[in-house]
Amino acid sequence: MSASTVACGDYLTTSKSPRHREALQHLFARVSELSSFPGVAQRVLRVTDDEDAGADDLVRVVEQDPMLVIRILRTVNSPYCGLQSEVADLRSAVAILGFSKVRSLALTVYVARLMDQPDEYLGYSRTNLWRHLVSVGEAARVISRVCMRANPDEAYLTGLLHDLGYFLADQYMQPSWRRVLQQIDAGAVPDEAERDVLTFTCSDLSAYMAANSLLPERICSAIAYHKKPEAFLGRDRELLNVLAAANYIAESRGLTAIGRHSVDFLDDDVLRGLGIREGKMDELMQELAPALEAAEALVEI
Repeated sequence: MSASTVACGDYLTTSKSPRHREALQHLFARVSELSSFPGVAQRVLRVTDDEDAGADDLVRVVEQDPMLVIRILRTVNSPYCGLQSEVADLRSAVAILGFSKVRSLALTVYVARLMDQPDEYLGYSRTNLWRHLVSVGEAARVISRVCMRANPDEAYLTGLLHDLGYFLADQYMQPSWRRVLQQIDAGAVPDEAERDVLTFTCSDLSAYMAANSLLPERICSAIAYHKKPEAFLGRDRELLNVLAAANYIAESRGLTAIGRHSVDFLDDDVLRGLGIREGKMDELMQELAPALEAAEALVEI
């Protein structure tokens, strides 16, 4: 693990019991091929953060993965993007949608690939997980824009990644993951069931993937603490508040990853941090309805 990765994700491996650290390290070794984004996705992130890069640079990176190009164009031409005319090539897609949107689409397509193989057990399914991730991403984008907190595109990315730990646990620790689901089905609090069986939470695992992909600390922290924002002691809370609210709202509409809510209430400090009062909540919910419909359209692509 690189020094920069440790710096970003040290909350996962410090101040924990030796058993906890050993379990994390063992799992991370097993999922090394999925503990960061693949090469093309990493390069997409880099080129869109480079102030000197242009559309041609982004096109050259994405074209290295033909299947990625196909799925991006399919998404661009779907109701999700709402364009009036068909886009036939990647260069036009970048020109019309811009860097940030194409980056979001590229990473969305990557996550969608992970969910291609269906798996279902008790209240959990990869289809529901995918629907939850996209819905939280879209809700986070709207909350960020309406409340003028954090960056809307970064909020979407954070929502898209925030519960990928469920997929990793299902893929690489399925017997243990199913014991977790059995406890949850019997009424256990999800985080408590995960710690009991796995010794860590799936939020820890999601945050580790973000850290190992060298995403900014604010993204890693938002993912790690979105179910317990009151426990976060850092200064930069904007993205965390956006994600916590988006996750709660999506789950309150039945868009859950594991068949039940992972949090039962939204912390008052989150609402205050977002500047949400009664009038603002009404405005927010009006904005969220079409965003969640767009998320559903994306799931069906």
